[in-house]
Amino acid sequence: MDKQHTFTLEAEGDERIWRQMNVHLHLYSFDAEGNPCGVASADNGNDRTGTKLSVTTPVPAAETAVCLYVVPCGLPESDRVSDSPPLKLTLRVLRDGTMIDTLERRVNQFGGDQLIGKRYK
Repeated sequence: MDKQHTFTLEAEGDERIWRQMNVHLHLYSFDAEGNPCGVASADNGNDRTGTKLSVTTPVPAAETAVCLYVVPCGLPESDRVSDSPPLKLTLRVLRDGTMIDTLERRVNQFGGDQLIGKRYK
């Protein structure tokens, strides 16, 4: 039987990304046989302050799938692409409190970003 772990997904960026984007994190949990056993979600909702968001698997799992959706909540201040550089978002995946992966995302201010189903054991 595979060992069960607690997984955490953290998203961190400067205040601009939290002010201009709706950020949604999802962690899907799977048992040793690959069956789904839970999902946890977090988003910045109406809270446009802070620089960090995190979510943890609801039950220990053998594997997790990470999903990120970043959706603009309005248009950038300027319609010129050169005035609207990508926003930076750092994702960290932790297993039992130990970081196992770091992903740097550059989020387009006009279209947002997504990462769907990246798996970790």
